[in-house]
Amino acid sequence: MRFEPVPGERALLLEDGERTLVLADLHIGIEAEYREGGVTLPSQTPSLIERVRSLVGSVGPDSIVLLGDVKNTIGGVARQEVEEVPVFLKAVADMAPVHIIPGNHDGSLSRTVPGWGGYDRLIAIRPARGVVLDGVGLFHGHTYPSPEVAACPVLVIGHQHPAVAFRDDLGTLMTEACWVRAPLREDRFRER
Repeated sequence: MRFEPVPGERALLLEDGERTLVLADLHIGIEAEYREGGVTLPSQTPSLIERVRSLVGSVGPDSIVLLGDVKNTIGGVARQEVEEVPVFLKAVADMAPVHIIPGNHDGSLSRTVPGWGGYDRLIAIRPARGVVLDGVGLFHGHTYPSPEVAACPVLVIGHQHPAVAFRDDLGTLMTEACWVRAPLREDRFRER
């Protein structure tokens, strides 16, 4: 199994005969949370759909895994999510079959998954404790993985939003999303 971050994107490509595009932490509907805090932002869902469309065009995946936090609200579904998550999922499922591994923000996500027009065959919600895909364990990271996932030699985890900070000569701080590749402390991880 080959796995590489897609350059310039918050995406990972898994390849072993079939190509799987992995995306995590989309937080569709986060604009509503900002709005409550006094910051008005337009919906990011249309541009997110276009970014995914561009990624699909460049890497040609056979399937897409959404590795948790598809939506933003914890413990329910906000009106914006009810409206925009189905639009996003239908658009993405028209590009390739979608597998969702729920994250901590994805409670009640099933209420937003289109179940009509054949989309129930193109969009599948998988266990929150993860799945194994060609020997690679995939889980969101807010809960411990299943024993089968934990036993994999390579784990792909979302949830943490890793970033590196840069400060320029004028003191301006800039952050860039990054990937973290690290060995696993098996003695600490496997004991759970």
